[in-house]
Amino acid sequence: MLHNTALRGEHMKGHGATIEHEVRQMIAGWGDHCEIDLLEFFAELTIYTSTSCLIGTKFRNQLDARFAHLYHELKRGTDPLCYVGPYLPIGSFRRRDEARVQLVELVSGLMAGRLADPPASKDDRDMLDGALPQAGKAMS
Repeated sequence: MLHNTALRGEHMKGHGATIEHEVRQMIAGWGDHCEIDLLEFFAELTIYTSTSCLIGTKFRNQLDARFAHLYHELKRGTDPLCYVGPYLPIGSFRRRDEARVQLVELVSGLMAGRLADPPASKDDRDMLDGALPQAGKAMS
């Protein structure tokens, strides 16, 4: 069983600095004047801060706007209609299904890279490394 320690004492203390870093990183190229869509900005910021805080900076640093876009498309395909007919041939469901395929490919590629090149030290690990099969051990 996985035990996520990201929401425990010592890790919680660092989340404020992580969130500040993510905000600064996203606004770094804005200049003196900028016009943004706040909903899109905060949706992307939430993806980055949550992955960094809950999974780890190693995983977060492998993500880009493509991940946030695909996640948004996945989310847009979960309206009340999906409970009645989740496979209806409508645009939002097609985009949802395609986004899921691409997200699985993206994350599978990241995980395969970790299996091929495991972390050298405990400091290099994050929550995803705990989900990977260890040499000689079966997945539980």
